[in-house]
Amino acid sequence: MKKWLILHTLVIGASVLACTSARKEVSTDQKPGTASHLPGFDLTLLDSTYHPCQDFYMFTTARWMQRNPIPESESRWGSFNILIEENNERLYKLLQEYGYEKEEFVKYSAKQLCTDFFKAAMDSGYAESKALGELAPLLSLTHQIRSINSLVDWFIYAMQAGIRIPFYMSVRTDAKNPERYIVYWGQSGLSLPDRDNYLRTDSISIYLQDRYKAFLSDLFKFYGIPEQQTRAMADDVYGIELALARMHMPRQDLRRAELTYNKLSVEEANQLTTHLKPGIILQQYGITTDSIVITHVQYLKSLDSVLLKFKPEQWRSYAIWKTYEAFMDAMPYELTKRHFDFFSGELYGIKTMKPRWKRVLSKMNDGLSEPLGRLFVERHFSAESKADVELMVENIREVFRERIKTRDWMTPETQQKALEKLNAFTYKIGYPNSWKSFEGLEIHPSSYVRNLQNIRMYQLRDNLNRLGKPVDKSEWFMGAHIVNAYYNPTFNEIVFPAGILQPPFYNPEADPAINYGAIGGVIGHEFSHGFDDQGRKYNAFGQLASWWNALDSIQFEAKTRLLVDHYNVYEPIPGNFVNGKMTLGENIADLGGLTLAYHAYKRYQADRPAEVISGFTPEMRLFLGWAQVWQSNVTDGFLRIQLTTDYHSPARYRVNGPMSMMQEFKRAWGCNNGDPMVKDAENRVEIW
Repeated sequence: MKKWLILHTLVIGASVLACTSARKEVSTDQKPGTASHLPGFDLTLLDSTYHPCQDFYMFTTARWMQRNPIPESESRWGSFNILIEENNERLYKLLQEYGYEKEEFVKYSAKQLCTDFFKAAMDSGYAESKALGELAPLLSLTHQIRSINSLVDWFIYAMQAGIRIPFYMSVRTDAKNPERYIVYWGQSGLSLPDRDNYLRTDSISIYLQDRYKAFLSDLFKFYGIPEQQTRAMADDVYGIELALARMHMPRQDLRRAELTYNKLSVEEANQLTTHLKPGIILQQYGITTDSIVITHVQYLKSLDSVLLKFKPEQWRSYAIWKTYEAFMDAMPYELTKRHFDFFSGELYGIKTMKPRWKRVLSKMNDGLSEPLGRLFVERHFSAESKADVELMVENIREVFRERIKTRDWMTPETQQKALEKLNAFTYKIGYPNSWKSFEGLEIHPSSYVRNLQNIRMYQLRDNLNRLGKPVDKSEWFMGAHIVNAYYNPTFNEIVFPAGILQPPFYNPEADPAINYGAIGGVIGHEFSHGFDDQGRKYNAFGQLASWWNALDSIQFEAKTRLLVDHYNVYEPIPGNFVNGKMTLGENIADLGGLTLAYHAYKRYQADRPAEVISGFTPEMRLFLGWAQVWQSNVTDGFLRIQLTTDYHSPARYRVNGPMSMMQEFKRAWGCNNGDPMVKDAENRVEIW
């Protein structure tokens, strides 16, 4: 799941009963519609050439992969993608329907904003004939960069236009005082997926670096620069981004809250730099504040050296590229296709551009996600589904309470504080209780470029205006149509949009064990994020504060080191390994989530018959439910970038990784010690 999580661990040793039963043989010759049909899971997908105790992911996914090749417009194709596509089809039909309506929609309503934006963005004729003309005033501003001072002025304007520059400023909940908002300042400015894409020197990385520079050269040709100058300008842009990349904090360190929370007075922050003074920049937007959080102090200190290292004309090249980049979706086909060829084709292995309507819907999530989600839930989400999931949440919470009390490595004092945090968890399911007003956001049916500008200026103004106001705990950070979920540490809440509460994650017609393995595992995952290696640093009130004693922390970290080692050995591509340290939080949440889902289902099942369906026990079916969520195909390009940038492990290890740690899996499937899907007792970790 997305960016926010939980954790806990238990020593496993001789007290754990070893399963000595023979492996269970599983028939895979099942036919839907027969007595052997399993509601919510297609048994014909099971592949008997893989034994579940050898490779459970391939046992449940190999046939799925054969039947579901990656579409040419995708780099990854799996359960998430399929549901996203289904939701997008529903939204597309709604927007088409509203577009044909004769009545004029209420200004600033969800229908008006979404319909007018969609109409403007779908106008390919506009893109070919007018888009460049409307972008010209923004591009002309880049020619005013003649000194460091004028460059800083351009940065200030670029922030309003949503142009990516070497830093960002954003108002968020203060991690150490979650009842107030504070300004955060951090690193940015790169176009390749990660700093490592610039710093690596292997043959594939060098090839892609050269191809990126070739793309930039082509972009400047499109801008009308004589060909003999375009390569030098491309080298200038790459040189600036390489210099920034060298100063960027590694992604695995960006996860560590104690490293990225550096609260300074505005005066102290201003003294760190000669040219990019955060307080003065804020004043340009009419904002005054007493303090600011610098996520990477050394980066701010070092930026002056980069500003001085490159000449104004080199920064102009960077500014031209970044301006185009910010509005690429609205540009003529020739330019968007060239951008696609590199950023999607060569980086990710995607062969074909998505249809325009899909690209537009994706872009709408950047500023119109809430109104788009509002249109979605009005047609496609039931109150019954919401109530059912709420019951599951509380069942999983109750199991979590019981398990916290049995953690023999935690002192009673820390256990009590963990229970207080768990009890304080709130949750949001489906959609907001009240919808945000977008009054003042001007969206027109005739100008894609202008609409993008208006959204970004509105977002910046709306964001900065939070300062000094009470924190809005009702706020959603994801549209209701989105196929995802998250844990927010400063709110101490878990959130499940309506978009994910559909098959295969939640299916009201499915066997309950399948649902517990799927959406139950997701719910447990988000609960677990509140106690993972980073989530545990926040207390019951959402405050970044220490509430663990030293002994508990030492024992917890000893267990997480075993989990890091467990994932470090996975090698999705020869020579490319999972980064167990970077993915630790998500791996903890996967293991904790699946464990909680299993025991919550056992609690649910306690007063119900343990029915065997098609030869599968309820416990076996639960693991099928979790595996079904991660069925997917990916390109090698996607995998390489995922291993560098994604805090989640690849899908195969989101299945095999936690299951091989779980004695519950071993017992359910009759696995033996020594099987690949059974971790040896010495290195086994149980979390929550």
